[in-house]
Amino acid sequence: MAVVPESGRVRLENEVNVREMALVPESGRFRLEDYVEVSEMAVVPESGRVTLEDEVEVREMAVVPESGRVKLENEVNVKEMAVVPESGRVRLEDYVEVREMAIVPESGRVTLEDEVEVR
Repeated sequence: MAVVPESGRVRLENEVNVREMALVPESGRFRLEDYVEVSEMAVVPESGRVTLEDEVEVREMAVVPESGRVKLENEVNVKEMAVVPESGRVRLEDYVEVREMAIVPESGRVTLEDEVEVR
């Protein structure tokens, strides 16, 4: 089971869900810009580069704003262990999907370099 830092707050740096279609840059270092999970609902911009703003994995619980554009603030992959704040708005700071493979370093802070889930 994943370990949440003592602060009790999981940040985006704590976990990036990397799947088979992920491209690892030559540097071997993952950045958010290097990989965003692209699913069937993804819209790839003309530039051919998917950014976090362009694609967020949208699941059944997602709420798409009237603008039709999903932003990170509007949708985070919310599963059973998610805690939705009283405001009813889920932010990345409020929930990041943490899986069993998470490894928490001695510092208690997980960064992208420390944990990237590879399926």
